[in-house]
Order: sequence, then C-alpha cells, then structure tokens
Amino acid sequence: MTKKTSPPAAAHPVGADWTAGLGNPARRALAAAGITRLEQLVRFSEADLLALHGFGPKGLRILAAALAERGLTFAAASTSRRASEDANRRIVRRAPAKRGR
Repeated sequence: MTKKTSPPAAAHPVGADWTAGLGNPARRALAAAGITRLEQLVRFSEADLLALHGFGPKGLRILAAALAERGLTFAAASTSRRASEDANRRIVRRAPAKRGR
C-alpha cells in the first residue's frame, strides 16, 4: 500500500481554492445563497454575508483577503440590496417536521 501524497506547492496556485479555511457551515451558507465563484461576492456587502445563517466574521475575513488578492472588494451596502434579495429567494427554508403523537 502506497501513501498518498499531495502534489507539489506549484500545482496549487495561491488562492486557487477561495473557500480554503472556511468552515463547513460557511460553505453551506454560500452554496445555499447560490454563491459558487469568488467573483460573485462583489455583488454582496459584508452585511449581506453576515446575515447568512452559518456565516460569521472569520469567513468574512477569509473572503475579504481572497478578494483583495484579485483586486476586488465587497459591494457597498446600498448597491448589494438586489443581490441579497436574489440570494434570499434561493435559500429554501424548511418548516420543522411535525412529530406524531
């Protein structure tokens, strides 16, 4: 049995995985909002992301750094209203399951 090794560092360019360092709840929150690419974040303000269930300040710092690497920033609060409304429509909220007696 051979031990699996990761490829050399050159095979993973800096910032290639923009979700690296994010916790699973934050990743799920982004996915539920329909955010699958880093470039989509420019449509959202910091407040929009913090309003997502499971997304917190640590995730915000990580994504802000990833955006900064590419010379991008989050949207201003007033310009992101439409983006957050679109994201909220995509999030399916389930009612708690009814328990039979």
